[in-house]
Amino acid sequence: MASTVSAQQLTVEIKETLTLNGTTYDQTVSKSLTGIGNVSKRIFSIPHSTSVTLATFISAVTNNQFDVEDVKYIRVTNLDDTDALILTKAFNATSSATELKAGCSVVYFTPNGNGATSKAAITTTDDIESLFIHNSHGGNALDCEVFIATA
Repeated sequence: MASTVSAQQLTVEIKETLTLNGTTYDQTVSKSLTGIGNVSKRIFSIPHSTSVTLATFISAVTNNQFDVEDVKYIRVTNLDDTDALILTKAFNATSSATELKAGCSVVYFTPNGNGATSKAAITTTDDIESLFIHNSHGGNALDCEVFIATA
């Protein structure tokens, strides 16, 4: 049986609105991604002092894993209104982390990246292998939302 789902276009907009001393600094950046045939949207509850795997990426779709070659867009949003989470992207031999403040999002338009063990510039990229989130603030569980769009 053939699929009845046809790939569509995902449009992502980032809008900034700011006026300082009468001068407007508004900007809207729009990015269209074609060929989106699958989406995954999930809310995770992250217990205090715990790291949770949000997604794993491999070379072919298996169970809850994503085919890294098909990933076109990833968004992670901290749904808490007070505390931050630590988001980690793990690659072949390195990882990189970002503090995700309360109510904020991180957006990736590619699954590729890299990390470094020194303060040097990174000059190569690897495919992402895993996406982790860590809750080290307060004593409560914090929620985050993950949205992944693939071909």
